[in-house]
Amino acid sequence: VMASGPVVNQECLSLVTQYMKLYANKDDGIIDLLHEDVVLHVPGPAECPLYKHWTGTSDFRDYINFYRVLVESVIDVEEYICIGERIVVRLREKGTFLNTRKEYNSESVFFFQVEGAKIKNL
Repeated sequence: VMASGPVVNQECLSLVTQYMKLYANKDDGIIDLLHEDVVLHVPGPAECPLYKHWTGTSDFRDYINFYRVLVESVIDVEEYICIGERIVVRLREKGTFLNTRKEYNSESVFFFQVEGAKIKNL
């Protein structure tokens, strides 16, 4: 996996790399990496309860639990782009929706902002 950018902050990159590993495994340990006031914005149509702003670690825990029962997936990070405490992650996700058994293959971009050695926004 390539990491590039004008200013690569190794501590932030390490934190986001660890986040992506835990996220791929839907691991509860991910909560320890988050600022208590974390904001997760998942864009998409309002009809799906996954697509909204999730605020705080309690909301984030609900998001991870919802994600666990929604899909079975494999995530492949392709690139980290670093600008100080802001990191962009390009990835591919391939999986199956558990309720319909329908397969999907998507490309995504995650935007991270790190504050005080914790992930504040994504």
